[in-house]
This record gives sequence, structure tokens and C-alpha cells, in this order.
Amino acid sequence: MKKYIDLSSDPGFKMTFGDPDCPELILGLLRNLIPEREITSIEFLNTESFGEEDEKTTRFDILCHEPDGAYFVVEMQKNKYDYFTDRLVVYAGSPLKHLLKKGEDYTFVKPLYIVSILDYVLRLPGESEEDSRRLVRRSRLCMEDTGAVLSNKLNYIFLQMPLIRNLVGGEAFLEKWSYAVRNMSGFEERPRELEGAYFDRLFERSDRENIRKDKLSKYDKMLRDEIQIEAEKRCAVREAREEGLAQGHANGLAEGLAQGQKQGLKQGLEQGQKQGLKQGLEQGQRESARNFKSLGVDIEIICKATGLSKEQVEAL
Repeated sequence: MKKYIDLSSDPGFKMTFGDPDCPELILGLLRNLIPEREITSIEFLNTESFGEEDEKTTRFDILCHEPDGAYFVVEMQKNKYDYFTDRLVVYAGSPLKHLLKKGEDYTFVKPLYIVSILDYVLRLPGESEEDSRRLVRRSRLCMEDTGAVLSNKLNYIFLQMPLIRNLVGGEAFLEKWSYAVRNMSGFEERPRELEGAYFDRLFERSDRENIRKDKLSKYDKMLRDEIQIEAEKRCAVREAREEGLAQGHANGLAEGLAQGQKQGLKQGLEQGQKQGLKQGLEQGQRESARNFKSLGVDIEIICKATGLSKEQVEAL
């Protein structure tokens, strides 16, 4: 049994950083990701957002806000998949409705931050590998032609944990945080580089011995379910790939046979034509030689006229 829970899993991340009894863990992360806001406190909100009857229900890992201030959606994204950036647009939909109270002037619109903790490196179309390899990446609504910020109320932040593979000492908070969260379940003891009050608290809350049995049981079940779902996804992808390869092989074989039959028929006709022409010419040569011979024409003359050899003419 591992000493620490897996903080990079959905259940481990939610249980540790979404715990109302320990808001300082998510607060410490937000303060370092968004230092310009000088966040002093946060309040957790219901992570399940219900839209209208015909709208998609959105469930967040963590949804919180500053009292009378900015809203924060924090998501752990362990696996890469298609349309992830489109999903981020949907994530913003429900919280955006709460950024302005009824009757308030638009000058009171509150900022919204969508924070994605990635266990992979996000590389968008048109970007070089060097462009994508930054620990923290940010996005806002900008004008395409000038890059000018259209609004600073909707903000996307990406923290790319895999870029921190080792610690040598002296790293900044976000580098230490990324390394700790991504590798927590593999630690047998706490690395000496992860010092300070924040990491004291993080390791304390991640230690299985310090977690209530009911919460730990729920975490283990959710983690097993998550692993099972991922295993089923991989199996489905593998079977689909194998089925596709088998179908492609069958289609290719059928097409190859059909093409081969067509090609064989074509070659057979051409060969038959050539063979028939050759046989016809030879038959005509022999018939002409036989007629010349019956008329008493000299054999050497017959050979020159027909192209047959002396032996062939004499055998007629």
C-alpha cells in the first residue's frame, strides 16, 4: 500500500484541494498563479452547475470565488483528448452567468479564471515545441489583428506539470508544487527540497494515515473506478484499431485480387494476341514456302523470301 494518495487523479485532487476544511492548499496555488489579484480568502461553491433544461450539466473539480470577487474553476486534466480547448469554453459558460448580479452595472463584472492543471504538455496547431514548453501559460480574449486585450474578465491558465521532472533545490513555488502533486503517490518519504509550511500541510493531508477511513474508502473506490474506465477506454481503442486493421487488410486483399484479375486478364489477352499473331505469321511462312517448293523454286531463294531456315524448308 502506498503511503500517499495520488494527487494527480481526479478523486485525490478533489479530496485534497477541494476540502472546505483546508482552503489554504488551493488558496496557496491560486495566489502563486494569479499574484496580481492578491487573493486573501476563498469560498467553495457547489461543483455541479445546472443550466437550463436543454443545457449540458457541467461538473467541476473545484469551483470557488473570492467573497464579492473573482471566480475560479480549477480542473485536473490527467489525459490528453480531442476538443479539450472546446470543453474549456463550455466550462466558462455557467460561471459567467454569476459574474454580474441583477441590476448591477457592467463596470461590476467580476473576473473568471479557468485553471487547468495538465499532466501533459498542451501544444496547439501552429505552435512550435519551444512555444509550448512553458510551465505556466495564459490566454485571454484578444484581437486577432493587433493582439490587444478585448476583455480581461475571462482568463485561462495552464500549469503543465510534466515540465518539472526533477528538483535540485532553489525552485520556485509552482515548480515545487508541480513536482509534488505529480509524484506524490510515488514518494516513500518526503523529498528534502519540498520544505516550508505549505508543503508541511500538503504532505500531512496526502498521508493515508491522516485521512478518515470513510473518505479514504471513497477515494479508493473512485480511483479504482477511474482506473477501470481508463482501462476500458484503452481496450475499446485497441479493439477498434485491430478491427480497422483487419477490415483494411480484407478490403486491400479483395481489391488486390480484383486488380490482379483485371491485370491478369489484360496480360492474358495481350499475350494471346502476340502468340496468335506469331503463330499466324509462322503458319503463313510455311504455307508460302510449301507453295514455292511445289513450283520448283530454289531452296535458298525460298529461305530468303520466307525467313525460314534451310532445315525448315526441307522438312515441308
